[in-house]
Amino acid sequence: MEMKSKTPTRSNSSLGSIPLVEKLKYAWQLLKFRIGEPGAKDFAMQIRDEVAGVAAIYERETGKLASQARVLEIGFGPRPQRAFGLTGFFKDVIAVDLDAPVMGIRDLVRVFRKNGLERGIKSLVRYALFDAREWPMFHKVLVANTPHYRPNTAKLIVGSAGDHSTWEQFGGAIDIVFSTDVFEHIPPAELEVLLTTIRSRLAPGGIVVTRPVVYTGIAGGHAVEWYPQNVAAQTNGTTAWRHLLDPDFTINTYLNKLTRRDFVELFNRVGFDIGGDFAEFGRMGERWMTAEKRAALAHYDDYELYSNRVEFLLR
Repeated sequence: MEMKSKTPTRSNSSLGSIPLVEKLKYAWQLLKFRIGEPGAKDFAMQIRDEVAGVAAIYERETGKLASQARVLEIGFGPRPQRAFGLTGFFKDVIAVDLDAPVMGIRDLVRVFRKNGLERGIKSLVRYALFDAREWPMFHKVLVANTPHYRPNTAKLIVGSAGDHSTWEQFGGAIDIVFSTDVFEHIPPAELEVLLTTIRSRLAPGGIVVTRPVVYTGIAGGHAVEWYPQNVAAQTNGTTAWRHLLDPDFTINTYLNKLTRRDFVELFNRVGFDIGGDFAEFGRMGERWMTAEKRAALAHYDDYELYSNRVEFLLR
């Protein structure tokens, strides 16, 4: 694994304006969710299948082999599993994020120095409880199920993907740009700059596959109880779509609150052709759309309310 860094813009992983009690409550909910996630083996297979799907999309849409293509992941996060998984399918893998990943104890020291106490504690807890023991299983599963898996070849870059200087580190044209659960966390003006940069730097015939969690869906507020993985288990829909109905709703992460149509308008304004606009979870949460709630949300149509994670294919 190769990693380069430059001084990046501060990430949007936490909001300073949220009261400490609310931050702790949200952190506890995230911890419980993380504990309840699939085991390390199942999770590794989920990642493997997801990145295999990205390779399949590239080959279907371009008629070219993924094994001969260069892929850029935007927003690899603290655990770059997707970036590593992509190495099993693509010729070159580059991934960029505002924050460096936490792969060991030395990385934790850097996180405390650079991102402060709150982010440092989050990273420490995640690493101690999960990452330290799950990484070996992740690599074992990928090696067993992906013959060409080469995690050490992934090039991780710390910086802003909207800066042309960051792209100079990529070492050539990019054939496909990929991101999951990222674009909803970028301020609209910065997102437009990022998309403009991508469009100007994408190889001829290249594509973008991005999967933001759109604000207008039941999962769009990023409340843990309405994460897509938790919706089916809910027994009470009182707080469903609360982020659209309660002006006092807050969550300890930055959200740009773009609607599905806002994303479409932005993609078009930058100059992309939209080849796909697909809600991955269908009409998730429909059982909680009571007549009363539907009336309160009358200014949103089903296209918005059942958006959640949307896969956009851009050319």
